[in-house]
Amino acid sequence: MSTLWYYASEDRQMGPVPENELDRLVSSGVILPYTLVWHEGLSEWQTYSSIRAGAATLPANSEGAIPGVVGLCSQCQEAELHSEMVRFGENWVCAKCKDNYTQRLREGTLSGRMVYASFWRRAGAAIIDGFILLIVQLLIQAVYAGADALRTMNGYVLASQIIVLQLLQMATQAVYHSSFVYQFGGTPGKLALGCRVVTADGAKLTLKRSIARYFASLISVMTFGIGYLIAAFDDERRTLHDRICDTRVIVKSGRFV
Repeated sequence: MSTLWYYASEDRQMGPVPENELDRLVSSGVILPYTLVWHEGLSEWQTYSSIRAGAATLPANSEGAIPGVVGLCSQCQEAELHSEMVRFGENWVCAKCKDNYTQRLREGTLSGRMVYASFWRRAGAAIIDGFILLIVQLLIQAVYAGADALRTMNGYVLASQIIVLQLLQMATQAVYHSSFVYQFGGTPGKLALGCRVVTADGAKLTLKRSIARYFASLISVMTFGIGYLIAAFDDERRTLHDRICDTRVIVKSGRFV
């Protein structure tokens, strides 16, 4: 069976195409040495020339072959030598931005055509996350009680133990939401329903923004849920905390490879 290939063109994922069609695209100049390609079995997208070493070379008059040429990274807008950057079609990307760029390319968020998660999809994800957190917090409470806590008749001590328990549960929620969004792009509930949390331009959230988004979500809670309900009336399905942190929850588009 012929290998089916995918390739990047103008920030979009194209394909699949069979091997002979790939060769035709290479010979016609559609696929260049620096074009990202992927097929089943590869762990990540790679440039065509890195997969088929020697099969194609940069044209002699390519800007990438001229030493000393400086350009702006299309992502961070910082000036770098082209010899220190990677070219994707018309875009030059610095080494610092390369991993994030290729991640966004294969997830379909570079083109700007993001599909925002509906209010009900987000509500379903929240229910899943709430159930998971409930189980975790019941386990914490059981362990805490097993350590002879919450059994005293001393009101002052009991109040102190309850406060400690609540702080533990709050910390658990903060770590759960922040770490999953930062590491995987969404909580288990969101990931289960095909959702991801991204910035306005589709990039992955930093750890700082992931933490900030969780604490901003507490404001949505303190508004008696109105902060969440406004997502039903927003064109981009943003909640109050999405507006505060300039984030979006999208439905993962395209094939993840």
